[in-house]
Amino acid sequence: MIGSLSTILLCFTERKGRMCRSLIRRNDGVLSDINNFNFDSEFEIDSLAIPASTHNHERATIANYQGFPVILGGIHNNKLEMLNPRENTPSWVEYEGTDYPYSNP
Repeated sequence: MIGSLSTILLCFTERKGRMCRSLIRRNDGVLSDINNFNFDSEFEIDSLAIPASTHNHERATIANYQGFPVILGGIHNNKLEMLNPRENTPSWVEYEGTDYPYSNP
């Protein structure tokens, strides 16, 4: 479940501005040791498939709104999208007409 604290989304790099990867804790407990833990035994990468967003959000910062991942803009647009994790297959929902008005892409 994406809304879970044990799931981290790594999104929208310079080369893959429409892509996210999932990073999921194998156990819901605390890290074994924050300074010296084994990544492979603590985390699983890409076990949850995240679809490509509709727009390129390169260099934008993803946020969380009431458990929903939200992305606004990027270096080439002012588009708002929210990831719906409650479907069998998560999908990005684009909000037409809600471009961020205080920035020029």
